[in-house]
Amino acid sequence: MREAAARWILADAGSRGRASTHTSGPGRRSSSARSAMVDSRQRVSMSEETTARDRNWNELLQELRVAQTGLQILTAFLVSLPFQQRFSSLEPGQVRIYLAVLATSVLATVLVLAPVNYHRTLFRQQEKEWLVMAGNRCARAGLVLSGLAAVGVVWLIFDVVVGDGAGIVAAVVGLLVYLGVWGGVPLVKQRRAATAPTPDRSPRERAGDGPS
Repeated sequence: MREAAARWILADAGSRGRASTHTSGPGRRSSSARSAMVDSRQRVSMSEETTARDRNWNELLQELRVAQTGLQILTAFLVSLPFQQRFSSLEPGQVRIYLAVLATSVLATVLVLAPVNYHRTLFRQQEKEWLVMAGNRCARAGLVLSGLAAVGVVWLIFDVVVGDGAGIVAAVVGLLVYLGVWGGVPLVKQRRAATAPTPDRSPRERAGDGPS
């Protein structure tokens, strides 16, 4: 009788163990599946961020190449002026204008070239996000200074060729054109885009807004 009772207890314990194993198996599999899905989403998100940084960096480099070409021409022109025969006949005020324009052009060149130096110094150090941010700021500042240098060149040329009054008028007109084309046009476009109505989305896009 005791042996039969012992066998019954052992059989009951074994059935409970198998039941618990069958019950915990699907839970473990679902937990591992959720973990794998989260890891996959994180990898996709990191890949998209890396692709976006690379795209922004490449676009920034293309813009800097265009700016560098113009600045090189402008700076070369300014550097060559002191070696011209007529430069010695400039008045003190005109010389001060020239020096201010030259300093502005050189500083703009330094800012436009700075992102290239940053990239070379921080090569393979996983700093692409900082490079894009710093490069964008340097490009903006360099473009502002290059525009001011161009306005200064117009001022100097009109001052030398025509006179003081004509130089000031030409500088003011050049500054207005610079502000309008480089600052006004993008600002107007930005405001229009902000106030424009949202276009109708496709049924597929609207379906994505359904309850989750």
